[in-house]
Amino acid sequence: MNNGLLTLALCFFTGISSLLAGGLNPESGVVSVDPPTIMMGQVEILNPDTIYLCLGDTVELMQTNNLNDAGLIWSPGEGFIDALTDPSPRVVPVNSRYYVVSVGAADSLASDSVYIDVDRFVVPELINDTLICQGYPLQLITNAIDDTGNTVYDWSPGDFLDDSTDVNAIFVSEVGQDTVFTLVSTSENGVCSDTQMVRVDLIRSSLDILAEDTIFRCLGDEPLVIEASVDPFVDNDVTWSPLTGALSNNQGPSYTVDHDDNLTYYVEGVVGGCFQIDSVYVRIDSLPDDMSLTLDPVKDPFCQGDTFTLRSPTYDVGDYPLITHEWIVAPGIASPQDLYNAVFFASDSALVQRVNESGGCGDTSFIQINVIQPPILVFNPADPVVCPGEPLQITASFAPGGPTGTLEWEDPMGTLSCDDCLDPIATVGQTTTYMITVTADGSDCTSPAEYSIQVGTDLTPDLTQDRLLCLGESRRLIVGGTVLGYTYRITGGGIDTNDPNVEVTPTETTTYTVETTGDCGVVSEDITLEIINDYTLTADGPGTVCGDEDISLTANLSNNRNGQYVWTLPGGTETRSGAQITVPAVSGTYSVVFTDDFGCGSATASTDVTVLADELNPEFIFTDVDGNPITETFPGNRVVMTAQNVDPALNPDYSWSGNVLPPTGTGESLEVQVPGISDNPPTSVAYTLTVSIDAGCEAEVFRTLAVGESRVVIPEVITPNGDGTNDNFRLFYGGEITDYTMTIFNRWGQKVFSSTDVDEGWDGTKNGSPQNADAYLYITKFRINGAEETLEGQFSLVR
Repeated sequence: MNNGLLTLALCFFTGISSLLAGGLNPESGVVSVDPPTIMMGQVEILNPDTIYLCLGDTVELMQTNNLNDAGLIWSPGEGFIDALTDPSPRVVPVNSRYYVVSVGAADSLASDSVYIDVDRFVVPELINDTLICQGYPLQLITNAIDDTGNTVYDWSPGDFLDDSTDVNAIFVSEVGQDTVFTLVSTSENGVCSDTQMVRVDLIRSSLDILAEDTIFRCLGDEPLVIEASVDPFVDNDVTWSPLTGALSNNQGPSYTVDHDDNLTYYVEGVVGGCFQIDSVYVRIDSLPDDMSLTLDPVKDPFCQGDTFTLRSPTYDVGDYPLITHEWIVAPGIASPQDLYNAVFFASDSALVQRVNESGGCGDTSFIQINVIQPPILVFNPADPVVCPGEPLQITASFAPGGPTGTLEWEDPMGTLSCDDCLDPIATVGQTTTYMITVTADGSDCTSPAEYSIQVGTDLTPDLTQDRLLCLGESRRLIVGGTVLGYTYRITGGGIDTNDPNVEVTPTETTTYTVETTGDCGVVSEDITLEIINDYTLTADGPGTVCGDEDISLTANLSNNRNGQYVWTLPGGTETRSGAQITVPAVSGTYSVVFTDDFGCGSATASTDVTVLADELNPEFIFTDVDGNPITETFPGNRVVMTAQNVDPALNPDYSWSGNVLPPTGTGESLEVQVPGISDNPPTSVAYTLTVSIDAGCEAEVFRTLAVGESRVVIPEVITPNGDGTNDNFRLFYGGEITDYTMTIFNRWGQKVFSSTDVDEGWDGTKNGSPQNADAYLYITKFRINGAEETLEGQFSLVR
C-alpha cells in the first residue's frame, strides 16, 4: 500500500539434485548441485496510509502478502478484538498510533505499517427547551465541560452568545426574541459529528436607565433627572434608591435628584413577571475658583518674537483628579498645549483662550495679547544687477495699509550715500548684501531685513577642458559660450589674435590669456595647455642594504602624468609594475620604464643596489696563547679568539660576548680566562662575535670550545689505622699533574710533611712517630692539564 515496501530476502535452498538422484559421476567424481532459489518477501496494508477514527470506533485492518501469511503477526497488541495473527483483524484503538504487520521468519522479515488517528469526541448534553426572563444569563448545556478532548464546537446563531465556539457559552438576551440554538460538535479529524438543538423562549422584560454607566455632574449644576425605560411599561411599578438628594417620588420611570457627593442610584422592579434591576454612577466634580490668566512679563503691546508666559493661580491637583487643560486659541505657543501654564513667542494679536474641564465641569479662561506687526519693506529696483562701480538709486517704502517705521542700514564698506534714509545711492564693486534694522513707528520693536545688489560680469566663453596634448598636437581654446557683440583676444606662446576659433600648437607647456570685452569692461582668464611627454623620470632606491630583506624602489616623474611603470630587476628576467615596488634585495641594477597613457612617449631611469650581506660573513677561531689552533681547553687555561673572513675595507667594528672572563670585549681578537677547577668552570667556552659596519649592517657568529674535565679531590679526614681506608692524606686527581708540591703543618705551624710526588701521601707520622689526633693545615701547588692551581685548607686526623 505504501510507496516503499519493507522487504527482506527469504532464501530457500532447493536441494542438491544430483545427490537426490544418485548422481555421483564415476568418471569425474563431481557432484552436480542446483543453484539456490531466492524468494523476496513482500507485504502491503490495503487500508489508507492514515485512518481517521473517533474514540470507540472499530476498524478492520486488511493486508496482502506473497508468503501465504507465514509468520504473520500484528503489533502492538493494544485494542485488537481478533487474534494478532488474524490476516484481517478488527481493532478498537484507544490512542493515535502506528500499527505494524510482519510476515516471514525472524531472520528474513517483511513488514508494513498504517497510522490510525484517534480523536476523543466529547458531545455535551443540552438543556431541555426552556422559558427565561429577558436579560437573564443561561448556560445551554446541563453541565459545564472542562475537557473537550479533540472536539470543535459551533453554536448558531452565535450573535447572542459571548463565544459561539465555546461549548460552555452563556446566552444573555438583550431583546425579547425566542431563539432556537443549534450546536454542531465535530472531531478535529472530521470523522465524527453530532448536531443538537434547544429552543429558548423569552419573557419580554427589560428595565434600563437611559444614560451611560457614569453621569458626570459639576458641583452646583441644576437638579439631575434620571430616566428609565420599562418594557412592558407599567407606571409606578419600579422603585429608585437610595433617597439621598431625592427631589421627586422614587416610584416611576424618572427620578429627580440633587446631591454633592459621588453616588450610585439603582432602579428595580418586577417587569413582565421578571425581577429587573439597573444602576448608574453619578460623579460630582468641580473646578478651582480662580483660573484667570496673567502675563509675565506684563507688556502691552509685545514686539513680534518676544517671549512671555501665561500663568494662572496654583491649585491642589489631588482635589481635581480629572482636570484637563487645552489651549485652543494660542498663536505662537511654544510649550505643550495641554499644560496649565504656557510659554509663547509673540506672533499675532489674539484673544488667547484655554479650555479647562474636570469631569462634568467646563470653563474657558482668556486674555487679550497685542503684538506689533513689523513693517514690510518694498524695494525699487527689487533685484538689481549693475556693473562694478556703477551707482544705483535705491528707493525703499512700506507695504500699503501696513505699519511704517525707520531704517538703519549696515554699511561697513561705506558704499551708501546715507545709512538711515529710505533712498540711498549705492556704489559697489562686487555683489553686496545689506543688513537693515527696521524699527516700527511708535515703538522700540525692531525687525531685520536685507537688500542685495548683484554685480554683473561679462559672460566669459567656455574654455576647453582637454588641456593635455602630445607634442605636435593642436587645440582650440574657446569651445563655446561666445556672445554676439563681444570681442575676444587670445595671447601667449607667440600668439596674439582676435579670432575666438583659433587653434594653437604649443611646443612646450604654455599658458594662454583669453580677454573678453563686453558691457562691463574686460574680463581675463588664463588657460594652460600641458605637453604630455614634457617630463623626465628618475629612480630612487636604498643604494646599499644589509642583507636578506625587502627594499622599496620609487619612480619619480617630473610632471603629473598618468601612465604605466614597468621595472626590470637585476638579471633582466623578472619585471614588476607600479610607481613604487617592494622586492627582495639583490645586488644589481634596477631599471624602470614609464609610458604615458596618451601614447605620447616614454622615459627610462635606473638605480643600483648593493647588498652588503654578500660581503659580510664573519667567522672566528680558538687558539692558545701561543697562536696554536685548539679544539679543546681545560679549567684555568687562557684562550684567544680571533675574527676571520671580514674585509678591512668595510671598516668593521667587533663586539664579543660570552660566558667566561672577560664576558665582553672589542677588537679583532679577544683573550679570555677559563675558570679554575675550584671556580666551577663551564663545560665549554661559548662566545658570540658581532661585526657591524658604517652602513648600519651587522652580522653575528656563535662558536663554542669544549672545556675538558680537570678534577682534584682532597680528603677532609684520615684514619691511619692500617685498615686500608683513609690511611693516607694525599691529592686525588683526574688529568695531567705537573710541578707538584704538597706541605702539611700542625696547629703550631710546624711542618710535619712535604712531598713533590703527587702519588705520595702522609701516613700521620713524623720521623716514624705517630702524630696526635688533631686538625692539620695543608698547602699544595701544581699544574693540571697545563693550568696552574693553588689549594689550601685543613683536615682532621682521627685515631
